[in-house]
Amino acid sequence: MMSGYFNDQTLQDIESRIDIVELIGENVSLQRRGNRYWGLCPFHTEKTPSFSVSQDKQLFYCFGCHVGGNLYTYIMKRDGVEFRQAVEILAQKAGVSLPTAGNQKAMDRRRQVLAVNEAAAAYYHQCLLSEQGLPAQKYLQKRGVSKESIELFTLGYASERWNELEQYLLKKGFSPEIIKISGVIKRSQRQNRYYDLFRDRIIFPIFSYNQDIIGFGGRLLGEGIPKYLNTPETDLFSKRNHLYGLAQGKLSLRGKNEAILVEGYIDCIKMHQVGLTNVVASLGTAFTKEQASLLARYV
Repeated sequence: MMSGYFNDQTLQDIESRIDIVELIGENVSLQRRGNRYWGLCPFHTEKTPSFSVSQDKQLFYCFGCHVGGNLYTYIMKRDGVEFRQAVEILAQKAGVSLPTAGNQKAMDRRRQVLAVNEAAAAYYHQCLLSEQGLPAQKYLQKRGVSKESIELFTLGYASERWNELEQYLLKKGFSPEIIKISGVIKRSQRQNRYYDLFRDRIIFPIFSYNQDIIGFGGRLLGEGIPKYLNTPETDLFSKRNHLYGLAQGKLSLRGKNEAILVEGYIDCIKMHQVGLTNVVASLGTAFTKEQASLLARYV
């Protein structure tokens, strides 16, 4: 997804490097009360502080003039500039390189990898719903996963065949290079060829907060190791930076202002099924500081 000229990854990088309290504190004297900071609004004249800043959510709001927003909104209002100029100001402050003709190629590659992931997720999902996916359907039914959840989380199944997904993606017109970069195929250590990373596994697409599919988790259906397997680290995907279920639960997280953290994919899904939608799962045994920072934007 894009916000004007800038992609979401660029904006997210800027946001992760700038503390909104420090930014606003350059011009406004802020005092902490509870979990918020308060000061005199810079956008209208007042004697009693009604300007509130949330460090966790990276948002500000004035209860007097009803102006509010995020880092970019603040700079736009403070400096009287358009969104693009606000991004440029904050990018320079954060030390983030903005898209140029020189790195447009990397942005194009990112979009292509996202397209591969989208196509792979659709393929896995259709495999799950087909006759060859019946064992996987029975497993999910046994674990108490409903048909509605299968659709909501776009669950899938990877067959036992060695290069079924690769052949599908090639027929869809994706280049071998982009398929390799996406991480859904893996190079053989014994032969000079590639094979599908996931085979005979329940597939759990991993979404970013904005609904982009950035990676996959796979649970082995039969016996063997590893029981769980993730997409390798790529330009798009790093386990430590993401949370499973965030895309499906972000509105509930903000509405309830609290989060329930679980360990596994199915734990998260089954909590959603019983109405506890403010639930996310870590993508490993450890809950990282990056995941904590991400979660703090919503609760």
